[in-house]
Amino acid sequence: MELKSRINWKTVSIYTSLIATGFAAAFVLLAFTGQVRFGKDAPAWVQAVGGVVGIAVAIAIPLTTSRRDERRKEQADAAKARTFALHLMPQADRLHSRLRSVNLLMMDADEDDTAGALDMLKSATKLDAWGYQLHELGRAGDLLQMSIAAAVEALTLLDDQDFYNRYNGQIFDEETGELVELEVPKPATPQLLRAETLAEKSVVALRALFH
Repeated sequence: MELKSRINWKTVSIYTSLIATGFAAAFVLLAFTGQVRFGKDAPAWVQAVGGVVGIAVAIAIPLTTSRRDERRKEQADAAKARTFALHLMPQADRLHSRLRSVNLLMMDADEDDTAGALDMLKSATKLDAWGYQLHELGRAGDLLQMSIAAAVEALTLLDDQDFYNRYNGQIFDEETGELVELEVPKPATPQLLRAETLAEKSVVALRALFH
């Protein structure tokens, strides 16, 4: 595997074919100019030159076929990606729209706003069965995956904030019966902003697959 990755076999094949063709052409040219005299060995020389040309043809034909097959596969993969993108674009648009709304809501958030943002974000991070095909979309799929991951992390932080708000930062310790101060949760805003930015980029990348 490592050797194959270091050697570009397509380049090797091309150069081998060119060398073989060049050798045959040079030999024929020398023969016509009288630099090489065949004499009674002419059939053997013809056979040798024919063998060299045969090698070049044997290399060139599979190479051409391989390149054609690669182009067909690339076209099929691109068509498949567009099919998946067509189904995922509305969900990516919804994710971006919800994240933008949540970020606007959280600019001046109170307890009710945090609960509303939670509900909004939960619905936005859910993809249907087409979500399992994100890996087929290349960069667009990577961006959407990263956006969802950031949104899910923000969802966890918002949930912590909602819990903190509902209990005013204090809970009763069941063992001691005393009030215990809760740890102030980390802000969700950085992850929310990151998720929104990535979602916007993923929407742009998905649409670019059709241009």
